[in-house]
Amino acid sequence: MTALKKPTYIIDQNGKKKGVILDMKAYQTLMEQLEDLNDLKYVKEHLSEEAIPYKTARKRLFSKK
Repeated sequence: MTALKKPTYIIDQNGKKKGVILDMKAYQTLMEQLEDLNDLKYVKEHLSEEAIPYKTARKRLFSKK
């Protein structure tokens, strides 16, 4: 895993953080990690579903209706 640099914050007149500026490497790393987490969430949500044999899935996907 890559160590991320400290972000630069955008602060309003009251000193509250309103945004953040990241370098591209840090942004890309965060986006990849988010995608991985979303993939894991999807798998977890669908673990209880019955598996479909490959040939059956292929027929369903490519059969003309």
